[in-house]
Amino acid sequence: MLNKFLDKYIFTNTLRYIHNNFFLVNIPFLIVPVDLLSTLNNIGDISKQKEIYFHIKESTKKNFMPRFNELSIEDNSKLNFVKNFFVASGWGRLK
Repeated sequence: MLNKFLDKYIFTNTLRYIHNNFFLVNIPFLIVPVDLLSTLNNIGDISKQKEIYFHIKESTKKNFMPRFNELSIEDNSKLNFVKNFFVASGWGRLK
């Protein structure tokens, strides 16, 4: 069991591990130790933090969200799924 969010995708066979990669609803994702990503939080330059945030946000809108268009689910459901996906992946709560 990973967590409640990911467990339901295991049971519906939409979470897969293929060729050493995880896929959730055919979207590749990774599980990494927190220490590898926590250094982003230690960047003291506020403008650099904002730049990183902006690039992640833009990449999410441009590259990640369009993958859900083929699932034929409503926009609000897509947004909720993405929020839950990020929370379940260990990024914390999204606002």
